[in-house]
Amino acid sequence: MKKLLFYLLLFIVSVSFMFQSCRNIKNPTLVMPTQTPGPFSAQETQTAIAQITQTAIALQTAGPSAQATATAAAQETQTAIAQITQTAIALQTAGPSAQATATAAAQQTQTAIAKITQTTTPGSAQTATVTGSVTQTAVVSATATATPVYTSTPAIYTVGFYSNGSYEVPCYWVGTARTDLPGNTNGARAFSIAVSGGTVYTSGYYNNGSYEVPCYWTGTTKTDLPDSGIGGDATSITVAGGIVYTAGWYYNPYYLPCYWTGTVRTDFPSNTTGAQAFSIAVSGGTVYTSGWYNNYLGYNAPCYWTGTVMTALPYYILDGYANSIALSGGVVYTAGYYDNGSFMAPCYWTGTTKTDLPLPAGNTNGASTQAANSIAVSGGIAYTAGEYSDGSYYIPCYWTGTTRTDLPGSTNGAYANSIAVSGGTVYTAGYDYSGGSYVPCYWTGTTETYLPCGNGGAAYQITIQ
Repeated sequence: MKKLLFYLLLFIVSVSFMFQSCRNIKNPTLVMPTQTPGPFSAQETQTAIAQITQTAIALQTAGPSAQATATAAAQETQTAIAQITQTAIALQTAGPSAQATATAAAQQTQTAIAKITQTTTPGSAQTATVTGSVTQTAVVSATATATPVYTSTPAIYTVGFYSNGSYEVPCYWVGTARTDLPGNTNGARAFSIAVSGGTVYTSGYYNNGSYEVPCYWTGTTKTDLPDSGIGGDATSITVAGGIVYTAGWYYNPYYLPCYWTGTVRTDFPSNTTGAQAFSIAVSGGTVYTSGWYNNYLGYNAPCYWTGTVMTALPYYILDGYANSIALSGGVVYTAGYYDNGSFMAPCYWTGTTKTDLPLPAGNTNGASTQAANSIAVSGGIAYTAGEYSDGSYYIPCYWTGTTRTDLPGSTNGAYANSIAVSGGTVYTAGYDYSGGSYVPCYWTGTTETYLPCGNGGAAYQITIQ
């Protein structure tokens, strides 16, 4: 009886390990059902294991009835585990490799359980030990193989505005579902979006009838940001440590760059000829912003600020702008464009090292602005989005490093304002001319998706969750 008790306890450990491993196979978006398809659920499996445990204790005074109960409980457990394994195989995100391994593991598990159940004589101790080991190995193999292939379906957030025929309405989209943001009947726009803890944050401005008021929205609740009382914009937003940071500018009576921590404004040192902050990032409690300042020659020059300390970015001697900022590995990346003396040229900076972004051979189009509007860094590679002119209309595109990928758009022109990279896929957002007006849109790779709007609009930023 002691050996029979040992075999059954070994079986309990194996089954418990299998059950716990099955519970640990999770999918980010597809939740394992509480009731598996079949006669036994996870709860019933626990009940079966408990029954075996009680039977093992009872075997101290074992008789035929106790042994029969143990056998029946083992069979129930076998069926329940098989059903749970089949459920894991059926998960929509499981790849062929994971399915094959899980199937093999299920077969090994069933064989092992059958052998352990049949082990009721002292001569089968070695079989029980070996079979238990095979069961555990199979479960570990299935779990290790299946777990990495579960992938989530990304949620795509874009922000911008649309026209309702009377005035501009700020909004954001989750996928193609639009959420309008409160402004007023004088018009408003939302330029930037961040998602933190399941809450959507957007920033922009609304017109109070006299001037543009910088603001941000938490969900659909608007918060005004202090300015000079003459007007301003909150062009970029991020959330770090539960704190909302926005960047932008206000008039007094020229452009003054600033950022807000919550509703507390921090001004940047500036000369009396103006500057603007376009983009914001926060790392290690330090605020980074990018934009432009008016230099001593009277040109607008690209720059970024670390806190309130400005770093001028090298370019030519004419106008230039740093439209976007990102941080990766402690390095500051910015993207924008500059006048190279012949045409407006898109570029990005790694720290203060400028990299020009290639245009089609022979393309100069000096009368047109060809720009990098946004930057993201993934795997040490800089991704930028923007547009260029072919002489007839603007073509949206993105660059992977310095390799350009054109995006589909109409022959009336389209623009890529923002870029994000998730799971190796590049997402961009902007607007495309269609049906007599500009329509907000985003691209997944090179597949374009129009966003619902009224009488035209634009998407200014995209983020992926």
